[in-house]
This record gives sequence, structure tokens and C-alpha cells, in this order.
Amino acid sequence: MAFDGRASVMTQQRQGLQAETNALHSKTMGAWANAQLQSRGMRVDDIGRDMSDGRALIALVEVLSGQPCPESYCTTPPSNPHQKVVNAAVAIKFAGSWAKQAGAADPTALARGDVKTILALLWALILRSGALSKGKGGEEVEGALRERVLQWVRARTNGYKHVNIVDLSTSFADGMAFCALVHSMQPGLLDYDQFTPRYARLVFPISHSLHSSAALTVLLAAGHSITI
Repeated sequence: MAFDGRASVMTQQRQGLQAETNALHSKTMGAWANAQLQSRGMRVDDIGRDMSDGRALIALVEVLSGQPCPESYCTTPPSNPHQKVVNAAVAIKFAGSWAKQAGAADPTALARGDVKTILALLWALILRSGALSKGKGGEEVEGALRERVLQWVRARTNGYKHVNIVDLSTSFADGMAFCALVHSMQPGLLDYDQFTPRYARLVFPISHSLHSSAALTVLLAAGHSITI
């Protein structure tokens, strides 16, 4: 089979975009966690390192839930890998008792500092706490989600004529961005080359009802449909 250089470049670009996304999420969700942990005198500087032994996660859930962890755990840095996994298991079970989605995480993944696992745990806690609709770090999390959607839209619509994504409001005003998104995911649903900004505006009147980027963020993020 012949080597496809274009596929290799696209894979590298995709990996680079994913790394940037993870870094953005780590920074914003870490800031949210620190806002909650401030009352405990704790701080997370590197989520992969500082949350891997479960202690910060347990403290975070205690702050959010207002309840102490019902199981005993090592309150000092675990001295061996086994104790670290045990701590992680206690933390995940406790988190799952308050935020159901968090209970599905793998303790060994948390213990080795897997960033995707930790981000998923933090996201479950953020949703359970209602941080997206109230203060104390919620604005930063919403901003991270909005940036993730913006990156995803740019990646999906790259190369489409009449589309220049600079934000999640005005860039969608003429309907072409919606057409491009639909075509990028389901090419058989429409013939993109037949659309013009004027025609697309008539076909996709929803674009005129999106008066804020937050509304579009919610629309595109619904059902965890964003995959980069």
C-alpha cells in the first residue's frame, strides 16, 4: 500500500490540535478546581501529577458535596504505586457517589496521571456542581468549552468557500457555516457548491436566532457530539 503523505500530515495536525485542546482544558479546569480547593489550602498546578494520588480529588468532592469521604485513605503522599491506586479507587468511588458519571473512571488510569481520565472526572464534577451556570470558576470553564467548539468548527469547515470562522456568532450569520458543517459530516444531504450566502440564509434561518456565542456553543456541544 502506497504511503499517503497527506494522511500523515493530517494525523499530525489532528494530534497537535488534540494536545492544544487538552492543554487548554487542563489550564481552565485546573483553575476551577483551585477555586474550590482554596479553602483547603490546596493547589493543583499540574492535574496529571497533582491529582493522580486521589487526595486532591477527594478534597474537591468534599468541598463540593459538603460531606466527608466515608472511607479511609492515605492523607499523605502514597509511598508506593499500590497505595496510590487504592487512594485513586477511594477517590473515584466517592466522586461517583456525588456525580454518577465520575464513578466510571479507571483507578489505575487516575493513578498514572492520565490527563483524559482526570479531565473527564473534573467535567463530571463541574456538570454536577452547576458551575456552568454560576460563578466560582464557571466562567472560565464556559470559556474553555466555547474555545473547544470554535476549534472544532474551524477544523470541520477548513477549505470551504464563503466560510471564515472567527467567532461563534457573526461567522454563522449568513448560514454558510451551517451548510459547511452539515456537508462536512453528511456530504450526501446537500450540494454545498450550489449554496451562496444569500441562499443559505434563507435555508438556515436558525442562524438569525443565535444572538450570542453561548447559544451556539450549547447547540453544538449538546450530547457530547464534538469530536476533534
